[in-house]
Amino acid sequence: MVNCRFIFVEIYSHYKKKHAIKSHAVAYQLVYTFLKSESNRLLVVCGYPDICKWRLWATNNMSTKESFQIKILNNKHTCVRDYNAEIITSSCLATEYARNLRDNHAMKLKEMQADVKETYGISVTLNQYFRAKQKAMREIERDLEHHYAMLFSYVEEIPQKNPGSRVVIDVANPKGAIKFKRIYVCF
Repeated sequence: MVNCRFIFVEIYSHYKKKHAIKSHAVAYQLVYTFLKSESNRLLVVCGYPDICKWRLWATNNMSTKESFQIKILNNKHTCVRDYNAEIITSSCLATEYARNLRDNHAMKLKEMQADVKETYGISVTLNQYFRAKQKAMREIERDLEHHYAMLFSYVEEIPQKNPGSRVVIDVANPKGAIKFKRIYVCF
């Protein structure tokens, strides 16, 4: 029998709401099923409904309409823990390891697997880690592209905010595509 604690936290996006529930399931090695998963309401039950009556019902907070609030929580698990972790998806792993992969692009799949096994006591296939690493790397590349796209705005903004500053940006233009080479900033 597992008793879990939910501490009040305001969560504003539907994605983060689901991610919080999945993270909780992973931390306690439990399986949850999302019966309703809409932007304004969420119904989650234990993955073994015939033997466990755990249930969470959450809706948008009526006063703010932005965050969600737990309305019903039967917080007593009568099921056993599941160490196969079917609830862990490659997207969940990608979110969890995005920061580590940003700092260490060469992180090996076996390292990720050992870390999850040590932290949560859960076994996940190498294929899931491979997909997770690909998703995380794509997200990191999108972030970098967005930041590099903002460079020209920064070049215009710096002299306006700091008069007397000098900013020079050097780009290459191979095959019509602008490619950043270097930037010089003097305040």
